Amino acid sequence: VNEVCLDMILQNYNRSSEDILSISDVTIKEDFGPVVERHWIQHNGIVTIRAQKEGPMAQIILRSSSGTTSRIVDLPAEVYRKFSERAEKQQPAASLPASPLSDSPSSAFGSMSQSISRGRSIGRSRRLHSMAGPGMSGLHHETDTLPQDSIARLLRGELLSQAEMSRAAHFSLKFGPAPCLALEFINAYQGLQNLEMPTMLPPNLESVARSLRIFDNTAMVDTHKVSVAYVGPGQTTEREILLNQQGSPAYWNFLRGLGTIRRLGHMQGFSAGLDTSGQDSDGRYTIGWRDLIAKLVFHVGTLMPAQEGKQEQITRKKAHMGNDYVHIVFNESGRDYEFETIQSQFNFVQIIVTPVDGRLLNRNEGGTHAPSDQAERGTQVVQLYKVKTQTNPNVPFIGPAIEPKVLALTALPAFVRSIAIHAAIFSQVFSSSRSADTGPATEYVSLWRARLQIIKRVRAHAEREQAKQMSAQRSQPSSPSDNPSWAEYGEPISDPSLASSAAQALGYLVHDLNSFASRE
Repeated sequence: VNEVCLDMILQNYNRSSEDILSISDVTIKEDFGPVVERHWIQHNGIVTIRAQKEGPMAQIILRSSSGTTSRIVDLPAEVYRKFSERAEKQQPAASLPASPLSDSPSSAFGSMSQSISRGRSIGRSRRLHSMAGPGMSGLHHETDTLPQDSIARLLRGELLSQAEMSRAAHFSLKFGPAPCLALEFINAYQGLQNLEMPTMLPPNLESVARSLRIFDNTAMVDTHKVSVAYVGPGQTTEREILLNQQGSPAYWNFLRGLGTIRRLGHMQGFSAGLDTSGQDSDGRYTIGWRDLIAKLVFHVGTLMPAQEGKQEQITRKKAHMGNDYVHIVFNESGRDYEFETIQSQFNFVQIIVTPVDGRLLNRNEGGTHAPSDQAERGTQVVQLYKVKTQTNPNVPFIGPAIEPKVLALTALPAFVRSIAIHAAIFSQVFSSSRSADTGPATEYVSLWRARLQIIKRVRAHAEREQAKQMSAQRSQPSSPSDNPSWAEYGEPISDPSLASSAAQALGYLVHDLNSFASRE
């Protein structure tokens, strides 16, 4: 839990809530034609660069436990721009060459790297600042120095000594410019200095590719599906409820408050199993809602097709609604709603919304009640709604609405949605943890933890493969060749301005990072 929370903070510390919500929950690999693809792992993040072999475009994907981001850049132009900016900062303007082109093969990895070598010292000092008071000036010795890799080990979730963990947990993370050009692009935590170097994953390793496919199919935020059923006046049976295609004005106002109307044919990512192919077999629209850590899609009965005589439509609607743990029932039948009205083995929690009459007093601008002689003019009849939760007999009582709550329509949707999300989370945990006939109970693993586990498996696969390769190299030394590591990227270049394709720019970054790491 600490690892995924820390990852979320480090990934989003410089983003607003609007920026986070605008991030798509689907990362589509752009069709660039022939590409060179490389992956790096750094702590609990994986950076992927997919570069065109014959064009300038590249896709940079950052995967972490708390999210995935993707951007498309003109890689040669972007690398050269960063190169020029760093050169201008490190050298006096008068000494800059008239042209960035250079015939020296060491121009990129020699003078440029030396000019920014001062950045390598950032983060090396791990001495804690003492809060010295009277008589304490001699208590801060060299033994208080934080070990070099403590922050890195803490972020990986490794065990540290209690004293070391305490110091590392309270140590200020260092933010600043990347110490080398390649780290401007290959960095799982942008701007963070005191971390381990990214490690390139072995290319064309099927176990890594398979893990990344599973990772990309794992949602970035908790996803929940909840049914919404309308019960009209006098209705009591499941079939009557499933055939409903309309509801009262109050019901439609309630629906609009639950979330945003979404066109199913345009939805990407989690859709709660609803048909998004454009064939509209589950209707044209649904209601969806999300915040920074959760996404909710409603199975709205009145938005799904169901006509008398078309049993397949009724069966399909029942399949969606019946497989949800949580049901919201807008009950205008005039009688109590029975728990078993819609039969389902997954029906754990029902949130029943029932209209009741109420009389509220208006207040004048000063905040006091209207004068008694204007009492009739100062009051109006406002429809209130009772919200009550009922649960399956095998499920513990949960939620704030076990005892009925009464609300106005303006506050009703947000209150019911909040109860529904908590009930959905509880139901998932309860379903995972309870004993079952098929086997022992299992621990509930959140999506962020599942993504973290995949990243750790990728690291383990990569470390095993690297160990095999190192062993093979020791037993059978490779034959010399001219720049063998450049073969897939194209012709070797010593200056980013010489890159004619994204693959060449990627090769430049790979060699820049390797050169910097070897000096570290």
